[in-house]
Amino acid sequence: MSKTSPLIYILGIPLLISRCLAQGGPDPLLTTISKDPDLSVFYSLFNATGGASGIPGPGLEERFNFPKIGPYTAFAPTNDAFKKVPEPVVKLITAAPSYQLILAILRTHVARGSFEAEDLNNGSADVTSIEGFPLAFRLEEGGTKINGQAVLSPEEPLKAANGLVYKIDRVVDPFIGYFGEDQEAQSPIDLADATKKQSGSFDNNCSGTMASILLSDKELSTLASALQTIDPPFVKVLSLNGLGDSPIFFAPSNGAFEKAGGSGSPDSTNLAELPGSYYKTVQPSNVDFSGLLLRFGLVPEGVEDDGKAVSISGFDLAVEDGRVNNAVVEDVVCGCNGCVARISRWIDPIYRVFER
Repeated sequence: MSKTSPLIYILGIPLLISRCLAQGGPDPLLTTISKDPDLSVFYSLFNATGGASGIPGPGLEERFNFPKIGPYTAFAPTNDAFKKVPEPVVKLITAAPSYQLILAILRTHVARGSFEAEDLNNGSADVTSIEGFPLAFRLEEGGTKINGQAVLSPEEPLKAANGLVYKIDRVVDPFIGYFGEDQEAQSPIDLADATKKQSGSFDNNCSGTMASILLSDKELSTLASALQTIDPPFVKVLSLNGLGDSPIFFAPSNGAFEKAGGSGSPDSTNLAELPGSYYKTVQPSNVDFSGLLLRFGLVPEGVEDDGKAVSISGFDLAVEDGRVNNAVVEDVVCGCNGCVARISRWIDPIYRVFER
């Protein structure tokens, strides 16, 4: 056996990066991103997944930062793109409870394959992100847009050992095209008024809890079954008193599950193939993120007169004209500890936060 430097293993995978660098040539994908000063914020999001390790989490580092694994194409928002995102939002999506959310956002910005600029600009490239969401490229006034959101930089892409890195001017919201968006409510429900009435009923005439309302509403049967399967403790939370002043839970209807895209194999681990059916929602590999998205609808302090509402996850919700973020409120039923608002879509947790 020849004498060579010992290989360093992370989760059983040999760390070959140092050997590649010693031989010269381009850096692997994530290292290429890390060395561009204009992409420092984007790389910091990758780093945030690794906690105190100082490098991206294993699921990203091992997949994207090995020269012989790929090729991949990254669409990297510049630092200027992140200046459009409120700092509190960046802190929220990089916090530990949002780990599955930041993973979904990052994996939406990387696609398997090496795509030339000409094919992207003329729309002929068939691009699907690692997260499973399609990335559509269309030449519009001002440049080539990704999913109608971010503009592709006309600069030459950065060349990595295992792919290419294109710069873009905005963070792509991976959910809005998948969960869908309702533009307006035909008969808007005043949520602030509904929660006010509910808050005055705690000690008066009321019956049931948010949990019992959820479990008894036939239009919420898919959600009820999913939550009982993947997150029974949350169902218990919905039965408790003292969650806040005027708690309200925005609950995706059976129709919301049907409207969500995704028609892949039940064995898929891609988020984009999750909510289209109950079985994908409760798949063990998807349980954590499914639970995160569904818990997002709980607003402990209710909706204020000016439409302000804050999810239990800490994110602001846009509540106006009978809508919450991308969904229409179809009905509101109140119990002794809060209200349940049946909504037409799964909530996009980062709805319009990258547009500011």
